[in-house]
Amino acid sequence: MGKFSISARLKSRANADGTHPVQVTYTYNRDTKEYPTGIAVDKASWDSVKKLVVVRTDESVAANHKIQTVQALLFSVASALPEPTHELVKAGYPIAAERAVTAQWIADTQAAMKRIEESDGAIDDVFQSIGNMNEVLQYERASFRDLMNEGAAIQTQAKKNRIIQRLEEKGIYKSNDKALADRKLFDKTFERFLTECEELVRTGGLKKGTLTQRKALFTSLSKFSQATQYPLSLDGFDIKFYAAYQQWALDIEGNYDNHFGGLIKRLVTFLGWCVENGITVNPIFRSRKFKVTKEVFDVVFLNQEELEWLDEFRNHKNCKPSWIRIIDMALVQASLGCRYSDMVDSSWYFEGKFIKGYTHKNTSSYKIPLATSKWFDILRKSEYPNRSFALPVRHSEAVKVLSEQKFNKYIKECLKAMYETHGLHIHEHEMLAKLKTKRGVGKPEYDYKYNMISSHSLRRSFVSNMVRLGYKQETVGTMIGTKDLRELAKYFKADEEMILQETDRLLKAN
Repeated sequence: MGKFSISARLKSRANADGTHPVQVTYTYNRDTKEYPTGIAVDKASWDSVKKLVVVRTDESVAANHKIQTVQALLFSVASALPEPTHELVKAGYPIAAERAVTAQWIADTQAAMKRIEESDGAIDDVFQSIGNMNEVLQYERASFRDLMNEGAAIQTQAKKNRIIQRLEEKGIYKSNDKALADRKLFDKTFERFLTECEELVRTGGLKKGTLTQRKALFTSLSKFSQATQYPLSLDGFDIKFYAAYQQWALDIEGNYDNHFGGLIKRLVTFLGWCVENGITVNPIFRSRKFKVTKEVFDVVFLNQEELEWLDEFRNHKNCKPSWIRIIDMALVQASLGCRYSDMVDSSWYFEGKFIKGYTHKNTSSYKIPLATSKWFDILRKSEYPNRSFALPVRHSEAVKVLSEQKFNKYIKECLKAMYETHGLHIHEHEMLAKLKTKRGVGKPEYDYKYNMISSHSLRRSFVSNMVRLGYKQETVGTMIGTKDLRELAKYFKADEEMILQETDRLLKAN
């Protein structure tokens, strides 16, 4: 338990009648807070050494009793808490007062005082000064010191538990025992959740990457709890937790909105699973306050010329043999406009003048005209006998699927080497700006283009290049199975060449 002290003093500012309010002070970690007693006296009636009213009348005896009652209440609360911080003591004070103001509390105190043995005077570390006890309660000063020194004996375990229980009910505090039990239940529940996820992976109902992300969430929450001492419990995922977790993820760990939003999205999935399985959790996770933050990314993609360079680079001396598969997958994905996950697990087939596919993620369908890309030949074994992969990539159990993370790593390495052959994106002034956000506030950063390309950039390449060729956005949306044009818009970017083309067309028309 942290060290605290209790005393009393007059407020320096006097009332209109010249008296000064008496305040009981509670000091913890050298920080002092005041508690009112409801009494006021003139300076001449105040003993600055004993920190009590000089006893002259029955009123002064009653005043001292009020002062010492407040002191005893503060002591009872502080001694019941492992860490008697100002926040917890302030919250527990009215709870203790509910019982303390009754005559029964006084009777309990007097009975306990008779049972207390001789004190060693340690209470002086808590109370700076206690005086005039003979006049106040008709007990010796030493007996009162004994009472305060043995506060734990006076406040029985039941009373301590009552204070802590009420603080817990208000969501202000959790005792060590309950916090440990809550954390154990959380760990056990999350372990059960992951076990079911692993079973879904084995039966094909869940992607392995999704399982990895959910395991990463548990690691992140555990790291957060350890770093901040924030207790984890199923009923504790409230707005206060959200704010603390966000501050840790963004300000301490240095992540951005999209990363934090992904963590919250997976946490919401876990809490939803708990509800479905009859496990009680804090329902606030379903509210808008439990926000899944997202960043507004700049649309970085490979234009048609860069895709041609990539195709040519397969024959360059600087192209590693292991990159051939990466190049083929990139060209096909840029021709289909699909997600990387669709390359891996969806059903694809040729039909007439189209290549079609049914995605497993959201059961949408692709309808891509073969005439829009020459790179579909990569998929035809007769015309491309040395193809490095087939669609879907997971076309047999014998094929080892390249993870999206590794694909993103290798495509960056490949593009870096490709750009160097053209003398591009190798100097500081060729860095591109990108916007990263924290709590919606943008922060510009600069990087080389090859470091900003990922598998999702190839989906953007398809959309942007199709619009550039003259296809309407509605038609492009039909090609990739996107009905919501607002969803499509995030994949589209009008580059400078497209803007100039549109400008020339409008000028000629006028």
